[in-house]
Amino acid sequence: MTENPHQPCPYCGSSDAYSINSDTGMYHCFSCGAKPSTHGSKGNKLTTTQDTSATLTDTYTEYRGIKPRTLQFYGVKDLTKDGKVVGQGYPYADGVKYRVFPKTFRTTPNFKSDTLCGLDKFSGGSEILLTEGEVDMLSAFQMLNGQTPCVSLPSATPSRLLWANQKVMDTLGSFSRIYCSFDSDGKSDHIIEKLISIFPNQVYALNHGRYKDANEFLVANAKESYVSAKRNARKVMPKFLANTAEDFLSIIREDTSDTPIPTGHTELDSHLEGLFRGHMYVLQAPEGTGKTEIVRSIEAHILQHHPEVPIAVMHLEESEQRYLLGLASYILQTDVTRKSIIPAEVWPEVEKVITDIGEAGNLYLFQMSESEDPASIVDRIRYMAAGLGVQYVFFEPIQDLSVNRADGVTEEQFLSFLSTKLALLAKELKIGIITVAHENDDGKVRSSRMISKKASVVLRAVRDKDGPEEEKNIVKLVLEKNRPTSYRGPAGSLHFDIDSFTLKEV
Repeated sequence: MTENPHQPCPYCGSSDAYSINSDTGMYHCFSCGAKPSTHGSKGNKLTTTQDTSATLTDTYTEYRGIKPRTLQFYGVKDLTKDGKVVGQGYPYADGVKYRVFPKTFRTTPNFKSDTLCGLDKFSGGSEILLTEGEVDMLSAFQMLNGQTPCVSLPSATPSRLLWANQKVMDTLGSFSRIYCSFDSDGKSDHIIEKLISIFPNQVYALNHGRYKDANEFLVANAKESYVSAKRNARKVMPKFLANTAEDFLSIIREDTSDTPIPTGHTELDSHLEGLFRGHMYVLQAPEGTGKTEIVRSIEAHILQHHPEVPIAVMHLEESEQRYLLGLASYILQTDVTRKSIIPAEVWPEVEKVITDIGEAGNLYLFQMSESEDPASIVDRIRYMAAGLGVQYVFFEPIQDLSVNRADGVTEEQFLSFLSTKLALLAKELKIGIITVAHENDDGKVRSSRMISKKASVVLRAVRDKDGPEEEKNIVKLVLEKNRPTSYRGPAGSLHFDIDSFTLKEV
């Protein structure tokens, strides 16, 4: 007896809870409890959602433009009940997949999802066309005049069993070209990526244009357009490669213009031209220099003057309350950094400022808890950029993230890895990443040289904390590295105003 465990359940949709014996046809789903006593016996009987039986008959009725001769070639028979056609049966190597019109699917108990519908009709050749569904397979074969082998995936989300079926993969690979005629909604991109990983340089994708799938071409009498789409199919390369003329033209035609966001500090902006997306910025200074305040002043400027630009912020060395009150100090130009010093008559103004920031919707505060893997900040930034449209991410200090690194990994190793990932992430997602790095006694970034090496811009802050009264609250900015605009050297000075608890340009 041959038991086939860990298969997708045709009744509840579980990906691997279904087990079936291919000799006896007995099956059981460990997720929903489905078994023959609850869902009928094996063979060509079908139990529909209404619990009424239908049977396959040796007839072939035209459906959605698909002619009987096409149905007969693939052995797609009518599913009938009380003398009426209620669906179709699609034969696979093992079992039958039923479609009850308009779009309810069931399978016979011996059905296996590790193969392709129609594959047994063909063997090798120059080309084969793959669709997401059986109706599209039939439509494509008919529109291509039966000259191109056409097969269908068992579902739009094929299980790992399909890719593990070496016989199926060998048969597919025997064709010089594998054409993918998938729905134009982009949901099948993961399938194409899987195919090109198995069959490099053999996979081509049809551009359906305004039609969703192959059957839409057929129903619209757009056969010639489909033939043209196949003729002009583009060879698919992995996302990390560019090889074709179309790839290269797409690169040079891409609009890479990026309007940088000003920092709000005039002299610094005159040299930086603002903060560009696609780059990582590091603010380097010894402890106690005012690095956090410099970053906060830039964040406050963006929130006040560029509400159309979403930013994400994490300051690890202060509470979220302290951060928000610090923002309010910049907007109100008065020190409201602690609740204990805020006069009662000023509190409503503070609440209004914070309300306005919240309602603008362009600030996302995020945190990393003590128990989290610090490397997960990469996934967090990816989510905020891709899902929330965040354009700039501010977090500091980068060295503090190394505290909860994995056992056996040194601080330098972790920070080198993280800096490299963040620089690549900024480029990939076209976002600006701004962080702060503590400096050692030699004036270099502490713990890992890779932090500054991977940054596009390194801005150093210098302050003489023990100098004369008129100088000790002045922070001088120096651009140590500046890949976007090349300038290196002095970049302005900022004075810390103790009354408003804010930085102002000197």
